[in-house]
Amino acid sequence: MATETTERLLPLELRLMYVAPQRSLTYFYAELDDVSALDRLQRALPGGPGALQASYCYRSPDSPNVLAVLTVDLTEAAGDAAETLRQLTAVPGVHDVRSAGSGLGLAASEHHRLQVAGTPMVVMAREVLGGAFKSLAGKVEKDGIYQTGVEMGRLAASAVPPLLERLGRPLTLDLLRQRLLDFQVFGWAEQVRRVAVQESLHGEIELEKTFEAAPWQGKASEATCHFLRGFTVGVFSFAYNRDFASAEDQCQAKGDAICRISFQPAS
Repeated sequence: MATETTERLLPLELRLMYVAPQRSLTYFYAELDDVSALDRLQRALPGGPGALQASYCYRSPDSPNVLAVLTVDLTEAAGDAAETLRQLTAVPGVHDVRSAGSGLGLAASEHHRLQVAGTPMVVMAREVLGGAFKSLAGKVEKDGIYQTGVEMGRLAASAVPPLLERLGRPLTLDLLRQRLLDFQVFGWAEQVRRVAVQESLHGEIELEKTFEAAPWQGKASEATCHFLRGFTVGVFSFAYNRDFASAEDQCQAKGDAICRISFQPAS
């Protein structure tokens, strides 16, 4: 029987810290009783509310707690990262705080580049990315775009086990279901409407306004989310060390109400 994930992503106000790349930032992983613990954390730090930002939060699939990646600005702080760690650990409702390293800029990178789980990222407008993929679709075989997505999905999934090891968490099917919500976090889709994955690893994901479908304005002759379809397959392919197949039976690029990507182990 399929298990569905319908929780909304936690709304967080994030400041664009990359506009001040010389700020000294430290990153922490923490387990919180609930999201309200973030307010207590902010009040506990000597730098005031602006000294701490939640870079990422999600609910643990096997407990009621919230896992968070925290960014702490130590530029004006009197103490060091170790002292800040002690302050964070002493806050009620905060457990298992671990340091993830220090550096400059949003990504704590000596090259001042945005990184996610150690992988350098490039930021560009959705319209630019969508327009580029629309242009590619007319000049490159769709299987090439799909295979690129597969390789990128495998690369992204390869960063998950080291991250989970630092968090002390196992890689589970529930966690992979949660990770499919990252299509919305990355801005690749404006909304993830539904995720369903069976224990047999047959699953589907429903998306709205993906960057690949939006530029076509419903006038495409076929489904266009080849990269996203491949990325989904790549994640599961790496996690389970086996080949997967996928299809997109509905796509907003050709006028459908949603984009629906289904996947299953390849025979």
